[in-house]
Amino acid sequence: MYAVGHRHRMPVLAGTGMDGQPVSLASLGPSKIVFVNVWASWCAPCREESPMLARSASALAPRGVRFLGLDEEDQPQSARAFVRSTGSTYPHLVDDDGTLLRKLRMLPQGGIPSTLVIDRHGLVAARVIGKVTATEIRRIVGVLEGEA
Repeated sequence: MYAVGHRHRMPVLAGTGMDGQPVSLASLGPSKIVFVNVWASWCAPCREESPMLARSASALAPRGVRFLGLDEEDQPQSARAFVRSTGSTYPHLVDDDGTLLRKLRMLPQGGIPSTLVIDRHGLVAARVIGKVTATEIRRIVGVLEGEA
């Protein structure tokens, strides 16, 4: 977690979703806690964490927590099948050439999965390099819900 005074504004993140429709971080609504998870269907750790992310997204939605996937350099058919297999219902941006990931300079450009957590003010509050766990998600959400 980053201390409140040390957080930076999240870059604009927008593009095309897996269904071909526009998707953006802003479209998830104002004043939301958002987990932005970078993944690919060919990534073994991503396959391990993604079903838990889908369950967490459903469980936390009533509390105003949103999730956004960022599919990195993947084959469209493989990516869509992967999302279906995980039970994910939250939006996923397609980043077939790495352009969107390059905007997220605080994340490794070659290592996935990784996750950024955006606070209710649009600032990067935390990052997780590697698989995120349900325990980490609950802890981060608890801290951010406690902030004014």
